[in-house]
Amino acid sequence: MRLKAVDLKKRCADAGLDDSGTKADLVGRLLNQASNEDSSPPDAGDAPERVVATDADDAKLEDADVDAVETDGSGDHDDLLTHLRENPSDAAGWERCARLALATTIPSARPLFDAITEQFPRSSLAWCWYVDAELSKNDAGTPDDEAIRAIFGKCLIPCPSALLWRRYASYMASTNDVTTEEGVNTMKSVYEYSVDVVGEDADAGDLWMDYCQFLRSTEATLIVTDVAVEQAPSARDMIVRRTYQKAISVPMHKLDAVYKVYEAFELEKNKALARALLQEIAPKLLLTRTALGKRKKVLADVSGRYALLAASPTACAAQWAEIIDFEKSNVQKLEGATPNEPSPQLYARVKHAYELAGLSLGETPEFWLEYAHWHESENRSDEAVEVLQRAREALPYCTLITFASADIEETRGDADACRAIYESIMMPSDIILTYCEYVRASRRVGDQDSSRKAFMRARKAPGATWEIYANSAMIEWQYDKSDKPARNIFELGLKKFLTSPDYVERYAEFLIGVNDVANARVLFERSLSESPSMKIWDMFVDFERSHGTVDTILDAEARRNAA
Repeated sequence: MRLKAVDLKKRCADAGLDDSGTKADLVGRLLNQASNEDSSPPDAGDAPERVVATDADDAKLEDADVDAVETDGSGDHDDLLTHLRENPSDAAGWERCARLALATTIPSARPLFDAITEQFPRSSLAWCWYVDAELSKNDAGTPDDEAIRAIFGKCLIPCPSALLWRRYASYMASTNDVTTEEGVNTMKSVYEYSVDVVGEDADAGDLWMDYCQFLRSTEATLIVTDVAVEQAPSARDMIVRRTYQKAISVPMHKLDAVYKVYEAFELEKNKALARALLQEIAPKLLLTRTALGKRKKVLADVSGRYALLAASPTACAAQWAEIIDFEKSNVQKLEGATPNEPSPQLYARVKHAYELAGLSLGETPEFWLEYAHWHESENRSDEAVEVLQRAREALPYCTLITFASADIEETRGDADACRAIYESIMMPSDIILTYCEYVRASRRVGDQDSSRKAFMRARKAPGATWEIYANSAMIEWQYDKSDKPARNIFELGLKKFLTSPDYVERYAEFLIGVNDVANARVLFERSLSESPSMKIWDMFVDFERSHGTVDTILDAEARRNAA
C-alpha cells in the first residue's frame, strides 16, 4: 500500500517529527529515524558535515521511498540473491530485493545493492539508494570513505543524473576542508566538472545553488589566487555573478529559486548596478522560462528514467526522440560567440539529452548509431568514435555497431584503426559477415593486394562459406571492371560449393551480368551433373525462359520433370 501525504504527516507527528513539507520530505524524515540517524541535509551556507544532500524533495524518488518505509526487511538475503541470479527477469523479485536493501544496514545491505546495481547499472535511483545507505545506515557508525568513493567511481560516468552528481559534490564537500587552498581547489574542480556533465539537466537547480554558495562563502583569496589580496573579493564576486548567470540560462525546475538568490546577491552588492544587470538579462531570462515551460511538457512522460525497473526501450524510444528533437530545436535561441559558430551550450544540452536517453535505450543499437551520427553531423568525429566505442562495450556482440565503428575510422582515414576493429571481432559466430566486410574495407582503405590478402585469409578460416567467395569476386568486379579476377574467384569457390544453389545462383547472375550467357548455361549443367537439386533445376528453367530459345526452354522443362 502506498501512503498518502496525510498519513505520512500523522506518522511524523506521532513520532515527534516535523510534519511540514512535501510528501518526499516526510518520507525522508521517517527513513532517517528508522535508520537511527539524526541528520538532515545541510544548508548550502553551513560548514560541511559528514552528511550528503539527498534531494529529499525530489518527487521522482518518493514512491520508492514510501515502499521502503513499509518493508519489514524479512527474508533470507542469500536465498533471494540466488533466486535472482537464476531468474534475472523476475521484476517482483528485484522489487523485493530493493525493499530489503533499503531496510537493511551496511554492511549487510551491500550484497543486495551490489546485485541491484549490477542488474541495473544505469539506474541512477538505485545508485542514489546505495550512496545514501553507505552514508546514513552504516553499523560502524561512520561512513566508509573507500566504499563510497568506489561506488561513485562505478556510477558517475554511466549515470549522468543531476541528483546523483549533487550527492557526489555534497559528499566531496563533506570530506574536504574549504579553509585550505588544497580543499578549495578540489571543490572548485568537483563543481566545475559536475556542472559540465549535468549542468544542463532539468534537475540541476540544487547543484547550481550549492556551487554558487560555495563560491560566495569561501575566502576570496582562496577562490581567486592571481590578483592582489585587496582585489580578491571583487574578483570573486565577478566569478559568482558569471556562475549565477550561467545557472539561470538553464531551463531547470528550480530556475525561479536560483534567480531569487542571484537577485538578492546583486542587490546586496550594489542596488543601482543590480537594477542595470537584472534589466540586461531579463530578455534572456524570459527565453529561459519559456524553454522551461516547454521542456517540462516533453519531460513529463519520462520520469521513469529514474525508476529501478525502467520501461522497455520500445515503450520509451519515441518519448526520448521527442525530447532530443525538442532540445535540438533551440527554443531558447542560444547562440555561439560569432554568427556562424554553433552554441556550446546548445551542444552540451543536446548531448545531455542523448546521455539521459541512453539510461533507457542503451541496449538498443539504433540509439547509439543515432547518437554517433549526430556527433558526425556536428563535425565532431572524435566524439562519434568515443560514442561507438562505448556502444561496442555495451553491445559487444552487435556487428552493426562494430561495422559502424570501422566505417567511421575509414572515413577519418585511419586504415589501421579500421582494420583493428575488424580483427577484434573475427569470432566463429560472426565470421562470415565480418570477413565479407573486412575484405571490402581492406579494398577501400588499401588496394587490390590488400583485399586479396584479406580474401585468402577469409577463405581459410574455419567455417568459411560461399558468401566469402561471392563477396570477394564481386568486389574485384566492382572496383576493376575486369571479369577475369572475379571469374577466377567464383571458379575457386566451385571446388567447394558446386552443389550449393545459392552460390550457383550468385555466379550465374554475375555471368549473365557480363553478358556471358553461354557459360552461365554451362554452370547450371555442371552443377546438375553433381547434384540434381530441384532448386537448381528451377533456376535453370527460369534461366532458359529468360535467355534461351523455345527448344532450350522445352528441353529444360522436360528434363526437370523427369528428374
